[in-house]
Amino acid sequence: MYYYNGHIDDFLHGVMNDDVGPREFESWITTNKELLEDYIGMNEYQRLLAIDYTTTSAINHIKEQVKLILDTPTYDHETMCALLTELLENKDAYVKCCRQIYEHYCNGFDFFKDIALTAICYDYDHRLEQPDDLEGFFKEREFIVKEATKILEYLKSGEIRIVETYYYLDRRITGKRL
Repeated sequence: MYYYNGHIDDFLHGVMNDDVGPREFESWITTNKELLEDYIGMNEYQRLLAIDYTTTSAINHIKEQVKLILDTPTYDHETMCALLTELLENKDAYVKCCRQIYEHYCNGFDFFKDIALTAICYDYDHRLEQPDDLEGFFKEREFIVKEATKILEYLKSGEIRIVETYYYLDRRITGKRL
C-alpha cells in the first residue's frame, strides 16, 4: 500500500521554511490525529505531541522532529537499496536478488513490477534450476540492471521512500518532489 499526501508534506515543509508557527503546528497535529498517525506512524506522532509548544524553543524542537520525519530512511528502505546494489554489483547473486525482488513485489512494493514480472517469466516453479532457462534469464540481465538502476536512483533521491514494511510513498505518481 502506498499513498502520497501533498497537504501533509507541504505543511511539514512549511514548518521547515518558517511559514508555520508553533501554535499553528500544534493545532494542526491535534486536529489531524488519525491522518498523521497513519501517515507518519504512531511513534513519530507521539514525539510531536510531547513537545512543549509554549516555550520559546518550541519551533526548534518541532523542526528537529519534522526533519527526522522528512529525512530518515527506514530499515526497509536501506535494505531495498542494499538488495538493488547487490543485484547491480554482484553478477553471481543475480538469481537470488531477482527472487527476493519478486517476493517484495508480491508483498506490496509495486515499484519492483518490471523486474519482478520479467524474473517470474523465467523462474516460475524455480525453473531457473535448469541451465537452458538460466541462459535465457541472463539475456534479460541488461533490462533488469537498467530497471534496478532507475529504482535505486528513485530510492536514493527520495522519489520513492519506504516508510515502514511494505508501505511506501511514491512521489513519481504526483510529480511532487521533496
